[in-house]
Amino acid sequence: MGGIGLPLSKCQTWTYGKQALKTLYVNYLWGDIMAKIWRNRLIAGTQKFEDCPARYKDEVVALLRQDVADGVITAERFKEITDMDYE
Repeated sequence: MGGIGLPLSKCQTWTYGKQALKTLYVNYLWGDIMAKIWRNRLIAGTQKFEDCPARYKDEVVALLRQDVADGVITAERFKEITDMDYE
């Protein structure tokens, strides 16, 4: 349905659907990039985990956990950054 209660044409539905997919893709991609930027800032010590926006925190923690698994940072450093135990 359109904004004023009128049905959309097939063309309008496709356009809105395409825009929605584009928006989802950009938000997903941008969120992934920002999480990596926050991870790098936290490791470098230029930012604090408390200041990380909530929408990125889960992904940042996942990236930091992967960094511990890959040997980039230690479990102790993970705890210093996040104030969480690495397990």
